[in-house]
Amino acid sequence: MSLFTRNVQRFCLFLVVVLPLVGLNWTVAKADEARQLVIRGSERTAGVVYKLWYISDGRYPISRDRMAELNESLIDLSIQELDNRYNTAIQTPPSNEVGEVVVSLKEGAYYIREVSERNWKYAPLVINFPFDNRSAENVVTVKKWPDNGSVLLTKWGFDDKNESNPRLLDEVEFQLYRVGDLKPLRFNHQGQLSTDINDNTTLTTDDNGQIYVQNLPSGDYYFKEVKAHLGYILLNDNISVKVNGTNIVKVIAKNYKKTPPPPPSYPKRPPLPSTGETKLIIGGLGVILIVLALYGTYRSKKK
Repeated sequence: MSLFTRNVQRFCLFLVVVLPLVGLNWTVAKADEARQLVIRGSERTAGVVYKLWYISDGRYPISRDRMAELNESLIDLSIQELDNRYNTAIQTPPSNEVGEVVVSLKEGAYYIREVSERNWKYAPLVINFPFDNRSAENVVTVKKWPDNGSVLLTKWGFDDKNESNPRLLDEVEFQLYRVGDLKPLRFNHQGQLSTDINDNTTLTTDDNGQIYVQNLPSGDYYFKEVKAHLGYILLNDNISVKVNGTNIVKVIAKNYKKTPPPPPSYPKRPPLPSTGETKLIIGGLGVILIVLALYGTYRSKKK
């Protein structure tokens, strides 16, 4: 076999063995690239942090109706409750100066929520990942949570039902419920609706007798008073509130002073009973008076 023939055989062997390996490496690289998810904020805000929970539960991809259903059911859960429900979660680094962050994910369905500490947030959403197995890059754009409604409650106190001597009451505690829910809503220190389990469910009137809560989606709510101002009667009736759009709903709550207890009454002392001893005393006094009168008459005649 000539040297030329042997070289041709070696070259063909190279093509048969090496080229498939190159193609396999290229395919793996494409697959790895396809597992990169880009989260892009519509407001191009830097420093935004997201958390993604793997929610596939054996079903992937999930339908659009199922996505909407999951998003609605998960929106009220706290971060801690989501962590307890789903074992796999990933927190992203802060977004860059153009509002983007890249995260590597395995195939499946995910729930994405912003976990940054800000006055406004991007709306959470459920996605299938990857969107398209043929795509090298998957980009999801998160949009600013729509502006929701606010409620301003003012607490007045009165001396009586005639509403005399009005005053604003501080240190009155309420809880706010969404109609149909068994648990009160949570709010952060800025009065923003929160899903963080560390935030408080109790709202307290300030020095102006007011409570101001924000970021309430449209719907029906009610305030429940849980602690009254000192000296006032606890309000037993819930205060209904209807939030619609971005308006500030103003409500007034009233308390009345407790009625002071009546002064203690003591029983009257019964009169002394009429007995024979009393008659004897009166008779004795009469005899004494008669004797004194006779003695006076006797002395007068003697003189």
